[in-house]
Amino acid sequence: MRKNKIDFLVYILFAICVCHCSLAQKENNSKISRQEYKVLNDFFSNLNQGSKTRIYCKTFFDKGWVRYFNESGMTLIESEIGTPTTISFESLDSMLTKKRLSKIASQISISRPIKINQKKLNESIELVDKYDEEGYLNVRRISRPIILDDLAIFRMLSFDEAPIFIMKKEKDNWEVVYTFYDWLILE
Repeated sequence: MRKNKIDFLVYILFAICVCHCSLAQKENNSKISRQEYKVLNDFFSNLNQGSKTRIYCKTFFDKGWVRYFNESGMTLIESEIGTPTTISFESLDSMLTKKRLSKIASQISISRPIKINQKKLNESIELVDKYDEEGYLNVRRISRPIILDDLAIFRMLSFDEAPIFIMKKEKDNWEVVYTFYDWLILE
C-alpha cells in the first residue's frame, strides 16, 4: 500500500514538472524579447529617417523562407541579392555557417504569430490591425527577428516584395549588412 502511495506521489510530481516546463517554454516563445525589439527599432529608424512605417500588429509566421537556410540555400541567398548590402559573399559565407543555417531553419520552422507591443517600438513604427484591405496595402508584415549572437535575420513582406535582412550588431546598434529577396508571385 505504501509503495502505491509513493508511486502515485512520484507520478503527480512528474506531471507537475512536465506541465510547468511546458508552460514556461510557451511563455518564453510567446513574447518578443527586448533584443528583438532593438533589432526592429534600429532597422526602422535607419529605414524611415523621420517617416513612419505601418506594420501589422502580429508577426508573420510563414515557413516558406526556410528553404534559404539549408545547405543549398546559400546559392539562392547569393543569387537574390538586394540593397542594402555592405559585405562580400565570402563574408556572408563565414557568417552563415552550417550550424547557424540549421539554427535559423529551426527557428523559422517553429515560428508562431506573436502580438507586437506598440509601447516597445520607437516612433518610426505604427502598428495596425489590418493588412490586406483597401487602404492598407502599404502595411508591412514582419517575421519575429531571429538572433544568433551578433547576427539577426528577419523577413518583411509588403504587397509586392519580401526582402530578408541579415543584420550584424556593431557596437550597440544593429545594421543591415546583407539583403536578399524572396520574390512573390502575384496573380
